[in-house]
Amino acid sequence: MGSAASPLSLAATGLSAVGQISAGNTAANNAKTQGMNGLMSGFLASEDAQLAADVGRLKANQTNTFLLDRLNSQLSTADAIMGGTGATSDSPSNWAVRNRAEKVSNDYRTTQVGDINMQASADQNAAQLYMMSGLRAMDIANGNAAADRTNGLLAAGGTLLKGISGVSWS
Repeated sequence: MGSAASPLSLAATGLSAVGQISAGNTAANNAKTQGMNGLMSGFLASEDAQLAADVGRLKANQTNTFLLDRLNSQLSTADAIMGGTGATSDSPSNWAVRNRAEKVSNDYRTTQVGDINMQASADQNAAQLYMMSGLRAMDIANGNAAADRTNGLLAAGGTLLKGISGVSWS
């Protein structure tokens, strides 16, 4: 057995143990704060991406409507021109002009609206990814906080055991 430990030495051991518990709790609180910051950052990025997706879908609808209106205007103009030449609305020439105008316009409209909708879908996926990333950051932070608290308690327990190992019990 070791020599008898002085009361001052035992007090210092106790204070050291309390300090280690406090350090573990501080590290745990810092980990949780970092996790909360990650969570909030993920939520903000998610909301931004969701807004971009919503704006994209609106833009796709507006583009579709605009291009359909433009097609109808072009077809009306073609009908007026063909009518001025004496062609009837059911003439092969009139149908050929109308069919070509519709095909070109529909192909262009489909491409434009499809591209916008694809970007909106990508933005929607990004919103979900950002949300999951924020939740994962908080989950990891909670695990780190628990580990920091446990490490502080274990270090304190080791310090106490080391300190009282020098106490003479006889």
